[in-house]
Amino acid sequence: MELVLCNDKGWLLSKEAYSVYAPCMYKPSYTAYAERMERFLEDPHVLTFVCEEDGEKTGMLVLDTSADIPEIAGIAVPEARRHMGYGSFMIGQLMNAGYVDKLLARTDESAVGFYRKCGFSAEKQMVEYPDGTCVRYICRLFLRGAPLEEMGAFFDARLEGYEEHQLTCIESAQEFYPYTALCLPEKEGSRILDLGCGTGLELGYYFERVPAARVAGIDLAPGMLEALRRKFPDKDLKLIRGSYFDVPFGEGAYDAAVSVESLHHFTKEEKIPLYRKLHRALRRGGYFILTDYFAPSQEKEELYRRELARLKKEQGLGDAEFYHYDTPLTLEHETEALLAAGFARVTVLKSWGATSALRADQ
Repeated sequence: MELVLCNDKGWLLSKEAYSVYAPCMYKPSYTAYAERMERFLEDPHVLTFVCEEDGEKTGMLVLDTSADIPEIAGIAVPEARRHMGYGSFMIGQLMNAGYVDKLLARTDESAVGFYRKCGFSAEKQMVEYPDGTCVRYICRLFLRGAPLEEMGAFFDARLEGYEEHQLTCIESAQEFYPYTALCLPEKEGSRILDLGCGTGLELGYYFERVPAARVAGIDLAPGMLEALRRKFPDKDLKLIRGSYFDVPFGEGAYDAAVSVESLHHFTKEEKIPLYRKLHRALRRGGYFILTDYFAPSQEKEELYRRELARLKKEQGLGDAEFYHYDTPLTLEHETEALLAAGFARVTVLKSWGATSALRADQ
């Protein structure tokens, strides 16, 4: 897979190119697309890139370089290829090829989550249009030299608005958080271990069903833990600030464990010892519910790891701390890690695009 600069006017004005680009257009039509592409082609400051994989064009990115900060004028992949990492790949390739060292994008609620996952900051604005006021976001990314942030500090810095972001900017989050809660034990007094609990989005749904559940939550971010404590002052919560790689879990202590949108930062080799420790911590018949997003292919998984290694080397960072950068495994590799740790079987319960809920039985 590669990102190439495309100057083929015939293809760029074709129906095939329109089908690739249409998902990023408001009220798309071929006529509107052709008019827009003609303007792009006439402007020497506008560059159009195409993502190619095995002879197929799987994405487009249009870059306006006229201002000090180059702006993404459009980025899209065909509907069948969405949520598979092609958009983030294109942005990453712009950086690796040296085309830009900073980027700007303007977007709405539906796409701001994508830009945040790519490392952009997002500034919310209210914009007046003839037919009313609309929420828009100005997203900025300083690619080279943008510092990786220590994991706990990253999340505490985004505490304000965190839950709104998780629920509105991540595809299907309003479905998978309550679904995850439904997968946990219904018995009152059940003991639950939550890895990377954050502010406890899944726990809110769980406590509605099982008010007397006893939950131990582990997280690196003290601000997140304090927010969780304030949110559920009357619940049986034991909150631990630390890395779940280091914190002892005990043996036979929990009826179930859960983790949502937390474990996609680590390698298979890092996860297997963690999952062994988790397996020992479960009571007989216990299980682990993992809801997270996964890489669509081994190639993408390896790409994410290489990019993180490049950034750490560039910034002189070691391995003593965890830094926030998404490096999800494939579903296959996640399953292999759980089985290698001693779980008897792993079942994919439900999927939402790139996100899946897994149950690993002891």
